[in-house]
Amino acid sequence: MCRSRRHAAVAMFVTLALYVFSRIRRIRSDVPDNESTSSPVTITPLEEAELSESARVLGAAFATEAFTTTVFGGTVRQVENEYKQTIELLLRAHFEAGQPVFTAKTDGEVVGVAAISRPGVSWAPLRLVWLFTRHPTVLIHLFERMDWEGIYHIARTIRPPEGLPSAYYRLEAIGVEPAVQGEGVGRALLDTTHALVEHDPGASGIYLFTGEESLRNLYERFGYGTVGTKQSNEVVAYHMFRPNERVRRDDY
Repeated sequence: MCRSRRHAAVAMFVTLALYVFSRIRRIRSDVPDNESTSSPVTITPLEEAELSESARVLGAAFATEAFTTTVFGGTVRQVENEYKQTIELLLRAHFEAGQPVFTAKTDGEVVGVAAISRPGVSWAPLRLVWLFTRHPTVLIHLFERMDWEGIYHIARTIRPPEGLPSAYYRLEAIGVEPAVQGEGVGRALLDTTHALVEHDPGASGIYLFTGEESLRNLYERFGYGTVGTKQSNEVVAYHMFRPNERVRRDDY
């Protein structure tokens, strides 16, 4: 293979890895219960000073998530610093693009994060270029540890299915500090997210995907329906959609 083709192949794999890594930071929330939280939960828009702590919370929440363990062959411990830095870069790119990000706080500490994309937003390629040009050594170290076969199978499952309604929001990521999972923090973040989407008269609803059956069952309790299931090898992605109340009324 000539040098130019080798460079093109490397660039293609780098772009694929960045794209997959940026898209799989999806859903890792607590299972809401009927008990009140030990401390009141406050939901507010993310502030720039909270980026690092919010990334830490997401990283802790995602560390054992199905897609994450597939990408890193079972553990992120060997790339823990780079993993956290990459999540912070992705979150910063989302924040600086003006997309909604909510934090959940108890006693003034960030314990949960939700990131949402508005309808029609497609800025992933710019985000990938921004990441790679500003922090190449962080990403290169990640690439050296990634399971490329796993990335290939994930890439085959995460594209949204055909037939989704137009003008939908995307729940890009929702994560809760492991120590407070099960205390309703995820419920509070979801309620705020759904209120944002319902308030938009032009929106059809909100879309997400998850790689775990237990989380699929959880989101069904919040009005999501499974609109597609994709599998490649052992990787499974459940694609889910929650229509806005106006859309539900119009359908019946």
